[in-house]
Amino acid sequence: MIKKDGEYIWQRFQRYYTEFPSIGLGLDISKMNFTEEFLGQIKPRLAKAFVAMDELEAGAIANPDENRMVGHYWLRNSTLAPTEEIRQAIDQNLANIKTFVSKVHSGELHGADGPFENILIIGIGGSALGPQFVSHALSKPGRDKMTPWFIDNTDPDGIDRIRAKLANSLGITLVIVISKSGGTKETRNGMLEMKAAFSAAELSFAEHAVAITGEESQLDKIAKAEGWIQRFPMWDWVGGRYSLWSAIGISIPLALGWPAFSRLLQGAQSMDQHTAMTSPADNLPMMMALLELWQTHYLKTDTHAVLPYAQRLAQLPNFLQQLTMESNGKSVTPEGQQLCHHTAPVLWGSAGTIGQHSYYQLLHQGTRSFTADIILPLSANEGDHTARRALAAHALAQSRAFMIGRSAEEACRRGAERG
Repeated sequence: MIKKDGEYIWQRFQRYYTEFPSIGLGLDISKMNFTEEFLGQIKPRLAKAFVAMDELEAGAIANPDENRMVGHYWLRNSTLAPTEEIRQAIDQNLANIKTFVSKVHSGELHGADGPFENILIIGIGGSALGPQFVSHALSKPGRDKMTPWFIDNTDPDGIDRIRAKLANSLGITLVIVISKSGGTKETRNGMLEMKAAFSAAELSFAEHAVAITGEESQLDKIAKAEGWIQRFPMWDWVGGRYSLWSAIGISIPLALGWPAFSRLLQGAQSMDQHTAMTSPADNLPMMMALLELWQTHYLKTDTHAVLPYAQRLAQLPNFLQQLTMESNGKSVTPEGQQLCHHTAPVLWGSAGTIGQHSYYQLLHQGTRSFTADIILPLSANEGDHTARRALAAHALAQSRAFMIGRSAEEACRRGAERG
């Protein structure tokens, strides 16, 4: 039985595995529940998706309620922007970010007590989730430039803990306050709490503060009036959940160095080009999107687990929750018609091996239908390779079990062996 299952899995893997070698990504959809017939049925939908992408790239209004374009991918390649004005704004802002980061790292810009060593980001939702995820995923202890801290909730306990940890180093802490409107209550509360902390320490908050906000917003006016050391813009065509590529992501190059942020932008640009130029059968993002559509609409699967087998990616589910559910959380069509199906599954997850010891039993033996992305870094240049091989074995074994399961006879035999 095991040999037969193995042959079946291998055959499907050979048929449904696709690589994107230039940035080292591979997509194995062979263990998902679909058929060749399904692949034939989705071709018309793929054509519509490519048309929609072309319209977005040309600057079409994607948010009719607020009359907004959606152009976050222009941040990764300004030549795609629909106007020269937008292109120049993107390029100038990126240059300003790079210059600011260089001045901080060189010590030209510094705090009251010396060069900045900490970055405190005050924001919520898209103002924090993306930078938090990337900073954690790419951090290399001992080689990072600065230490990032985040106030991303209005809970006093969380704010008090950050204040306590930074109490003796406020003079070397750079504070970045992020809010597009400048009126987000959680962000404003965190800012006021930190202002009080700087005042109690007899330090100037303004001389340590940066604002990232919309032009002439409440926050922009405060930063101007108080003489904060820097202001960066937020544009209305960049949604918060897509904004880590903008000035909102400035904590990434501050913490990790400019080359890390530059490579991040280049990698995203490569994936953008892949998505725009690659045929449907080999198009990784398109195939993942259409499989989700298939599972949600036709197989009635309403929950999706993201299971990274890498501790560095532990915050990926949090980031993706906002990215997908805030984007796709709808009950009507763009024309205002009531929908009779779910627009997206509920997304959740955690680092894989942790999940194996908490909720995997329900996934394997419960009654709920679900889909899952198992994410596995297959190569690494550092660390214990024996442990990494064991981690890979866990991930592959779980993916096989989700696909094949066990027969009643095999389950009884395994139970007897353990007993």
